[in-house]
Amino acid sequence: MKKFSYYLLLSFLFATLIFIPSCTSDNAADGVKGDSEPFSVSSRLRSEPDRLNPILTADAGALQVIYKLFPTLLDRDPFTLGLKPMLAKTMPTMEILKEGEYEGDATHKFTYEILDEAVWDNGKPVLASDYLFTLKAVLNPEVGGAAGQYRGLLHFIKDLKIDPKNPKKFSVYVKGAFRSESGSGFYVLPEHVYDPTSIMRNFELKDLADKKAFEKIKDDPRLKEFGTLLMDAKYSRDIVESCGAYKLVSWTSDQEIVLEKKKNWWGDKLAGKNPSLTANPDKLIFKIIKDETAAITAMKDGSLDIVSSLTATGFDDVKNGNLADKFNFITPVRAFYSYMGINTKRPHLSDKRVRQAIAHVIDTDKIIETLQNGYATKIASFIQPDASYNNNKLKPIAFNIEKAKSLLAEAGWKDSNGDGIVDKMINGKRMELVVKPMSTSGATIAPALTSLIAENAKKAGILFELETMDATKMRANLASRNFDAWFAGAGFDLDDYDPYQLFHTDSDNPKGANRAGFGNAASDAIIKEIRETDNQSRRVELYHQLQEMVYDEQPIVFLYSPQDRIIAQKHLKNVITSGRFPGYFENYFER
Repeated sequence: MKKFSYYLLLSFLFATLIFIPSCTSDNAADGVKGDSEPFSVSSRLRSEPDRLNPILTADAGALQVIYKLFPTLLDRDPFTLGLKPMLAKTMPTMEILKEGEYEGDATHKFTYEILDEAVWDNGKPVLASDYLFTLKAVLNPEVGGAAGQYRGLLHFIKDLKIDPKNPKKFSVYVKGAFRSESGSGFYVLPEHVYDPTSIMRNFELKDLADKKAFEKIKDDPRLKEFGTLLMDAKYSRDIVESCGAYKLVSWTSDQEIVLEKKKNWWGDKLAGKNPSLTANPDKLIFKIIKDETAAITAMKDGSLDIVSSLTATGFDDVKNGNLADKFNFITPVRAFYSYMGINTKRPHLSDKRVRQAIAHVIDTDKIIETLQNGYATKIASFIQPDASYNNNKLKPIAFNIEKAKSLLAEAGWKDSNGDGIVDKMINGKRMELVVKPMSTSGATIAPALTSLIAENAKKAGILFELETMDATKMRANLASRNFDAWFAGAGFDLDDYDPYQLFHTDSDNPKGANRAGFGNAASDAIIKEIRETDNQSRRVELYHQLQEMVYDEQPIVFLYSPQDRIIAQKHLKNVITSGRFPGYFENYFER
């Protein structure tokens, strides 16, 4: 699962951050360029980005590049991970709406003002109308790609009003304060570039945001006209324009993407006061290297400056290779977790006691030691362990084969034919307890993970068999719910977690993310109240209740949160790393 989490990566994760000063050399023989030469940083992309349009993609590789191209109104501080202004002059002011035209609909408004200095590449100022256009583009249901996910995340937005006296100032009207500040600190795209004939100016934001109002305009052909326009490949690859520090200069498929810093970029004069606008390197080179061995070779020969998300084995092989004089080895805590999802709608997996038994046959300690070389921590929930609203009473499910056997017996499973696998009559047919988790063919850990689980599961009478397939088929199976289980990873949310997409029954559909089929009226009510209450202590209570329900039902078996494994060339200075994707901040690097 690719979560954009981080997709926007707006969160309050308390992660470990590391600042690494290191010495540099002016000796060309050491592979370090002199100060007179352009300063470039090369990093690895693990896969080819699908597109470079921030409202159309949630692809991890694409977002890694997009973060350097498209600023947002608000950003996350690399040290505290708290919200701070980026394109906005200050943090937005909030006002509670008690009466007026939005009564019963919008409950709060956040007022922003865009930096006076912010301009597009053609010199035109970045205006509130550009932000308004961006929201309209996302809320247009004819816009595909990842826009559908963003529509879910921006569900709280009801309207926007531009200050008639100041075209850079505006107020966003929202329903509920929950995630509204962070969520409204969204991207700003140039309207004149992505909507050159002003199609979306024919529609009001409030009509796009309101279901009843939208019914009156849903058949307007101009909505589809704009959707077709924006989805054209040229707006994801050939035309990539923003007000950020860098511009796209080349994209060679399956090889590299090159960004160069714009000359006389407006943000340089503000970077001292607003570190989010820091842009030290003159060039950023993203090398597309799918194979880890090839990436490590590139690090050793100096053609890569930094690489992250290495396997534990690959990382340790380099770390133990007497290369401490050449590289820094960094292991920050990641805002990420690995899990196994279970299809609760499958007849043989519908009883929670069976899912609990599966959790008990998984020796997570051994998995961490064997597959992660100890670079991970066990987890019990979808909430980051250090978050203030995590239910710390819940502990990782203990490895206990006898407990698993007991739970299976309670659920009516027994080995009736002596073949070592428990079975049961279901819908008039005897079924053996066979679990077939899915994984993509290229996944490196899934086979070993399945093998470790299968070894202990068989002792409890459960047969585990991995099903590998290409990513397209796996996505289709997930959408149709044609599977027993699946291995995946997701980012811990960096903001107050919104459980709607993963756990609400509304999301149990082909396009929804509730692939495990979890939920009922009680859990839906909790999720609804989490989104609507402004009482933070009450929200914490609700989070605890939902975590307990998920823990009891085990639709997802939470495994571990890994440490990132980053290798950086010694000549780089100011290498800041954190749990925030992608694990480091090239724009801060110095030579």
